[in-house]
Amino acid sequence: MGSGPSKCKSKETYEVEHESRKSTEEKASAPPPTETLTADRVITGKPAVHCYGCEVKFLPEICQTCIKKFWQLSSLHNDYLWNNYHKSQDSITKLQPQVNIVGEISNLVRQTRNELDKNFVSAIEGFSGAFGWFQGNPDPKAAKSFVIEFKNSGMYFWNRIRINDLDENQKIEIRKIKEEIDKIFRQLMEYSSSENQPASNEEPKAPKKVVEKEPVKKLEGKKWTIENAKGNWELQVEMDQRIHIISSTGGGSIKGKCNSISVDSCKKFNFELDSVVSQVEIINCSKVGGQVKNICPCLTIDSSSDVKFYVSKQSKNIEVVVSRAKDSMLLIEEKDDFAEYPIPEQFKIKYENKKLDVKHVDHI
Repeated sequence: MGSGPSKCKSKETYEVEHESRKSTEEKASAPPPTETLTADRVITGKPAVHCYGCEVKFLPEICQTCIKKFWQLSSLHNDYLWNNYHKSQDSITKLQPQVNIVGEISNLVRQTRNELDKNFVSAIEGFSGAFGWFQGNPDPKAAKSFVIEFKNSGMYFWNRIRINDLDENQKIEIRKIKEEIDKIFRQLMEYSSSENQPASNEEPKAPKKVVEKEPVKKLEGKKWTIENAKGNWELQVEMDQRIHIISSTGGGSIKGKCNSISVDSCKKFNFELDSVVSQVEIINCSKVGGQVKNICPCLTIDSSSDVKFYVSKQSKNIEVVVSRAKDSMLLIEEKDDFAEYPIPEQFKIKYENKKLDVKHVDHI
C-alpha cells in the first residue's frame, strides 16, 4: 500500500529553506576568520601574528619594502614586550631579530637614489631607533625622552617629503602610514614611561656628597687666578698681569690697570675694574655683571646668558665681540645715567652682490 499523498510545499517555504541551506553551506566552507591587525594593538594587548600597519602598493618599491620592515619591527617588538623578554636574562639574544631588521632598514638608506626615496627611508630609519628605549637609562622619563628623540629624528626627514609632488594614491598612503606611525609612538611613549620598565640590576647608589672646593687666590708669574671664590674680594693689579676668574660667585673689585681679564664659568657674579690694556672676556657665564670705570678697548661675550656690562664715557667706543649670548646688554654711560642697549640675538641674512648682507633684528 502506498502512503497518502505528501503535502506540497509552497513556493515561499521552498525559497526560505533554500536560502537557509545555502547560508549554512557557505559558512561551513568559509575559511576561519583572520585577526585584523591595526597599530592600536602595538605594545599592549595580545601579541601580533602578522605585521602591523596599513597596506602600501602605490609608493616606490623601495619605500614599500622599507615600511613593511617597519611594521614587522613593531610586531616583533610587541611580542618581545608581551613575553617580558626585556626583563629576562637572555634579553639580548631575543632582541637580535629586531636588530637585524633595523640593520636592513639602514641598508635601504644606502640604496636610495631619488629625493622621495631618500627622505622616506631615512625617516623610517630614524623612527626605528625608538624601539631601543629600554636599553638605556631605566628612568621612565629618560626612556620617554629617548622615544621622543628618535621620533623627532625621523620627522626631520619626513617633513622633507614633498607631498605635492605625489599622485593622489601616494598622498593617501603617506597619510595612512603617518597615522599608523603616530599610533605606534603614542603607545610606545605611554608604555616606556610606565611601570613596565625593565628592572635594573644595579644596586641603588648612595647620594653623592657635595664637596665644596677650596677658594683659590694666587699669582703665578704674571697670571692671577681667582677660583671658587665667594663673597666680596679686592685685588690690586699691575699693567702686565692677566686675571683669570673661574667658577666664582659674589663680587670682585680689581684695582689698577691690568693686561686682560677673563671671567669663566661664573654664576651670580659681579665685578668692577679700573682699566684694562687689551680686553675683558666673559665665557660660559650666567647672571654676570661687569663695570669698567675708565678704559676697556674690547669686550668678548661667549656662550653666556644674562650678562650686563656697564661702560664708562671713556670707553664709549668699545669693540664688542659676541657669540651665543642670550638676554645680555651693554649699558653706556650718557650724561648722569646709563642707556641700555640690548645685544642682538637674531639676524637677518640676505645674499646680495655675491656677499652676505647681515642685519640684526631689533629687540621689541
